[in-house]
Amino acid sequence: MFYIQCKMRKVLTYLLLIASFQAAYSQISPTTRIFAIKDTSYLFELDRNMTYHDTMSLKIWNKGGEATISLSQISFTNWSAGGENSVSGIGNLYAYANRRKGKNTWDNNLNIVYGLLSQGGDVRKTDDRIDFISHFNRFIRNEWYYSLMIHFKTQILPGYDYPNDSVIISNFMAPAYVLTTMGVEFRPSKKLKLTIAPLSGKITIVADQNLANKGAFGVIQGTLDEVGEFFETLGKNFKYEFGAFAKFIYSGKLTDNLRLNSKVDLFTAYNKSFGNIDVDWQMEAKIKLTEVISINVLTQLIYDDDIKSEINNDGEVLEGAKVQFKEMIGFGLTFVF
Repeated sequence: MFYIQCKMRKVLTYLLLIASFQAAYSQISPTTRIFAIKDTSYLFELDRNMTYHDTMSLKIWNKGGEATISLSQISFTNWSAGGENSVSGIGNLYAYANRRKGKNTWDNNLNIVYGLLSQGGDVRKTDDRIDFISHFNRFIRNEWYYSLMIHFKTQILPGYDYPNDSVIISNFMAPAYVLTTMGVEFRPSKKLKLTIAPLSGKITIVADQNLANKGAFGVIQGTLDEVGEFFETLGKNFKYEFGAFAKFIYSGKLTDNLRLNSKVDLFTAYNKSFGNIDVDWQMEAKIKLTEVISINVLTQLIYDDDIKSEINNDGEVLEGAKVQFKEMIGFGLTFVF
């Protein structure tokens, strides 16, 4: 009998505890129950109005992208003011695969751009980019994250010193840049990101030996023989730099139909050139007219002390680095996938 009474007391105690917990839990609104169960502040894109069951449907992987084609054409017939017929086009492919799980986020972005201009029977490229970024973050607290990033960029086809289309001044993997960074990232909102990476490495690759022999893009140039016909030592194909890196990103809608994306990359090496900052500032404004038709405005500003504006055949620098600027306005079609 005594044994049965003890068992009954334990059962009653458990029932009271369960009832107390249920009463306390029922006082929490459905939109905040998830946060009572577990701190999910590290999910910076998590909607605060989500319930616990809503979050169960969140995808670990989020994949997609968009393709944009912009075309322009101008034609003249008996035009007294003069002019030349031209056709131009540019294609832009953007794809992403992002992973969210626990405190970890892993973002992968690929951007490929290529453009051509045909004018007077002459065809030239107007843009040529391959840009891949893989970025891993782990939540620390509030809006701060640990940050690891790998950034690779190069081009697809050779670039020429127009109007002389027989002199190649760039090529696939010449140059190519591989940037690895380690630091922290600050995300005060969904639109803003700031990365600070005091431990960063930058590799400049010049796979085209002719360009490497001239010391293009900052690699060590080759040395000619006494006659000046052959290279006794070939130019280096790689340049290694250790330094500090910072990135600022803004991406958001200014109006319902206008979206602005701006990205600034800054790098300086820990050597005698410390303080000479490499700058790459890209900005895109997209005006959405319909579901598939949009107006795109693209600008890019580059300053790299290693890219000299004029080098002779002996690799001698005739003129130093300059600010590079590119601007494009296009009317095109966008397909989301």
